[in-house]
Amino acid sequence: MKKAVLVVSVAAALVSVSVWADETNAGRSVFGVVNTGLTYGGDTLGYLEYTDGKRSDLKGGGLLQLGGGLVIRPVGAPYSLMTTINYHVNNVAASNGDATFSRMPLELLGYYHIDSNWRIGGGVRRVLSPKVKMELDGRNLDVDYNDTTGLVLEVGYGVERLWAGLRYVHEQYEAKSVSRYNQSVTVQNAPKQDGSHIGLMGYFMF
Repeated sequence: MKKAVLVVSVAAALVSVSVWADETNAGRSVFGVVNTGLTYGGDTLGYLEYTDGKRSDLKGGGLLQLGGGLVIRPVGAPYSLMTTINYHVNNVAASNGDATFSRMPLELLGYYHIDSNWRIGGGVRRVLSPKVKMELDGRNLDVDYNDTTGLVLEVGYGVERLWAGLRYVHEQYEAKSVSRYNQSVTVQNAPKQDGSHIGLMGYFMF
């Protein structure tokens, strides 16, 4: 009997929490959001070659993206807007150095909600301060790229405040300067390098 009472009590508590969450969200149209994701793709911007003959490539579309921002979804509307500021980074390392490609994407995405669980959409992302930094045995090589604009397509599945998204991003990078031994040289008419990638994203709204 005690076990039965405990189970009923726990179930009642969970129902109460669910009802409270629904009442709290009623009428809200603006939410905070945090996101994280893994991405892959793009050209090789640099690489580290190891003594055993293997190497690690620094890809223009990798690897980890973290961010946060706002989601706007009018009550009862089948659409939503999301704007975020992010840090996108790829890193390869060895015992005597490492190489990093970092950038700050600002994203503005719109979604159409097919039903309560599925959404599809896309938008633009403005990538700020893309840069490769390489250090090996105390020697440094930095490559600064021009800011660029990319296009995003994404399909997502979610339950309440937790969403997952599978995306494709198309973007390219053009080098503007190279720094070595603390001396910077401007690059003219550099060939564009591909930063396009696929990614698996996770979003939590609050």
